[in-house]
Amino acid sequence: MKNDNPKTTTQILLKHFGEAYLYQVWAELGMYKSAERLSKEIGFWVTEYTMRYLSYKFNWKRILFFDFCWFDWN
Repeated sequence: MKNDNPKTTTQILLKHFGEAYLYQVWAELGMYKSAERLSKEIGFWVTEYTMRYLSYKFNWKRILFFDFCWFDWN
């Protein structure tokens, strides 16, 4: 990994919360809502694109359930 600037939002989030917690919040809420929640928790603006970057960087996957689906897949 190249030199990571310790003052970036990504590095601040990783240091403050840790990768496991960030993944848990992202998997539960998705990109937009997780950024909103983390913004409230940490006290400064976290963009949804920061969460998208983290998901690409660590190759996170979400499990989606379509129990509420109103159309037939067949």
